[in-house]
Amino acid sequence: MSFRASLLGPLLLAVCAASANAEVRLASVFGPSMVLQRDRPLAIWGEAAPGESIEVELAERRARTLAAPEGHWRVELAPLAAGGPHELFVRGENELRLKDVLIGDVWLCAGQSNMEWALVESEGAEEALAAAKPERVRFLRVAHADAKERRAHFDGVWMRCEPEVVEGMSAVAFHFARELEQALGVPIGIVQATRSGAPAEPFVPREVLEAEPELGPALRRYARREQSEPGALFNAMIAPLAPFALRGVVWYQGEANVDYAATYRTLLPTLIQSWRATFGQPELPFLVVQLPGWGESAAQPGESAWAELREAQALARNLPRVELAITLDLPASTVFHPREKRPIAHRLALLARARVLGEKLDALGPRMKSIAIESHAVRVRFEHAEGLRSTSARELRGFQVAGADRVWQVATARISGEDVVVTSDSVPEPVAVRYGWADLPEVDLVDGSGLPAEPFRSDDWSLSTTPKPGRR
Repeated sequence: MSFRASLLGPLLLAVCAASANAEVRLASVFGPSMVLQRDRPLAIWGEAAPGESIEVELAERRARTLAAPEGHWRVELAPLAAGGPHELFVRGENELRLKDVLIGDVWLCAGQSNMEWALVESEGAEEALAAAKPERVRFLRVAHADAKERRAHFDGVWMRCEPEVVEGMSAVAFHFARELEQALGVPIGIVQATRSGAPAEPFVPREVLEAEPELGPALRRYARREQSEPGALFNAMIAPLAPFALRGVVWYQGEANVDYAATYRTLLPTLIQSWRATFGQPELPFLVVQLPGWGESAAQPGESAWAELREAQALARNLPRVELAITLDLPASTVFHPREKRPIAHRLALLARARVLGEKLDALGPRMKSIAIESHAVRVRFEHAEGLRSTSARELRGFQVAGADRVWQVATARISGEDVVVTSDSVPEPVAVRYGWADLPEVDLVDGSGLPAEPFRSDDWSLSTTPKPGRR
């Protein structure tokens, strides 16, 4: 082989590599059959050769930029109304053409196993699959992955919701999307980022956790547990999605954090704020699914790790644009994964329509507003309580009262207009009241539309922060 020939092979390889690197590419979150968020500026980004001229076109919206020295590029398109299908063109040294692009509402559905629970394994799966041809519902599932550093890409592609696709989709997310699509008449995109058994810490950037003094113990726990490290799921499954425009987030998680409910009071708001910063949406709506009842019914009032975790979830509403879907009234048992997901999805869809999109409809059940001590009784005043009633023929269940000794007793309760009056012969001078405060309480208080009352406690007494035996 001549000297010239010996150089030709490596030279050709270098030219081919340079050509490959020069090709314009889109981030993983973009693909054919995707849904983009309506009425919001649309960030489109990817990679190309440094300095390469990039043009992006979608539905008569155009933007141009040059790739940065490290090869990244990003443009922003003006908002679009719901509709489609459209085609997205990206032009550089080569041209990308993505077909069947819809404009609608995009929801990120994240959490652990009850969010991940597949439609095919849920109640009513056959009926749902038989009707699973929603042309305007699209689905992107982010593959399970961990990473020590933030990734730019992930595995997963947008899919039309044909039966063979839908069966593996989150049951909660599918029913949620289907109901919204039918009610709103706009395309719905679901991005599913879930990991069965995962606590919340891996979904939060590690540097954010380290900066929060109250979460230091959470970081130290992971040296003794076999699971994703703090930040690992965020790095691999959430960060690569940003800054994709979203309508909101549905968060269904908490079972894996029950042992440390006190920490969750800080952890959940920290997660919410970190995701809002990541996506560049300071008031990105979060719909949180409050934990249902689980385990065994207790004959007498006592400590409850599950009740403490539910309270921690409710406290996240101190942040703007956070809403809570109550599930405590739904059928529960020793089955950790209830198979009936449609009621949960329905309540989430009501919250999305009323609290995110501004429709005038009932989406919030009764919520404790204040209490008043009246002789030997406690009067509980509620908001969102029009038509307050019981779902059973018996007296109201789930109420407890305590006196100054802080000993809780099962109480008798009756409805008085939009209030509930609570008494107990064992507590002649009550000072505090609780409702639904147990792992698996019996509850039956609803408003006129059937939405359940939220569990609560009127006291601010210290709760046990000692880790409970894990039941996950």
